Amino acid sequence: MRQFFYDPAVPPDTNIVEQAISPITVFRKNSNWKSPISYMEELCMLYSVYMTAKKTASAMFTDG
Repeated sequence: MRQFFYDPAVPPDTNIVEQAISPITVFRKNSNWKSPISYMEELCMLYSVYMTAKKTASAMFTDG
């Protein structure tokens, strides 16, 4: 909890995490939990792959 005092790279809040999981949370809320758990697990895996590819491609194009 106090790690951000010792490491300036650690933010004092969880805003970055909350923004990252927001699309999945909104989807889950809109589906009213009617989707089977296996579907939600697959959706989370696909979202993880998508975000990883997005960040990797972003870094790939910004590195000189």
